[in-house]
Amino acid sequence: MYSSQHPDKAIEVSPNWLHNSEAILTGAVSPSIGSFDKAVNLINKGIVDTSPFVSAVFDFHDSQKAFEESLQKENFRVVVKF
Repeated sequence: MYSSQHPDKAIEVSPNWLHNSEAILTGAVSPSIGSFDKAVNLINKGIVDTSPFVSAVFDFHDSQKAFEESLQKENFRVVVKF
């Protein structure tokens, strides 16, 4: 499961299922520079499709509007194209 969820809603996990399945539930943060580089390359090559996470795309000349949109709770990611 990806750790950053929007909106932040609680999830239910059955303690019995967790025990019986021997699944491991782990949270993590602080990725390395290497993992960031790999992620950027995967996105750049089109291997990972980020479009489901992008709420809006703006041209550089509309940066002010992009910043305003990025403050709206319903938006997950706003992209500014240069």
